[in-house]
Amino acid sequence: FKYTGQPADLALIEQIAKLLEQNKIPCHVINDSMWRHFGCQNPINSLDIIIPRSLQKQAVLVLRKANFDDGCRQEDKYEAVSCNFIYNLRANFHRAWWVPAHVFHLQPAAPGEELHVDLNLFSHEDWFPNLELPACGPLAEDDETYLVSTDTRL
Repeated sequence: FKYTGQPADLALIEQIAKLLEQNKIPCHVINDSMWRHFGCQNPINSLDIIIPRSLQKQAVLVLRKANFDDGCRQEDKYEAVSCNFIYNLRANFHRAWWVPAHVFHLQPAAPGEELHVDLNLFSHEDWFPNLELPACGPLAEDDETYLVSTDTRL
């Protein structure tokens, strides 16, 4: 899989998750992507993926190899914006607990546009400290920790 500017939609999210799992990196999605998966018609402002802290560096290498851009775009000084790399966010954990462990920038929807969707990697241990890590691959229908979207318990 190579990222070539595909739109931020469910198909791209599934391709990213599959790529990570093929590289033995378990993941799950939160926020906009999760709600869209459940049928909400919300905009996808960011692709937020949870992975184990111990696999962050490996995930970054895998995503870079797949042509995702994690370079800085410009250096400005703002503190509460959705793209922390564009605005050089340097907040501490207590002021900005939501800051991802790593950020990739998807291509803007139109040439010359700066506004874009970010692919954010978060550490599982920071966001879900009491939840066991997800396994790679399909979940069992009777998994006690995670639910597949077709589970009747939903």
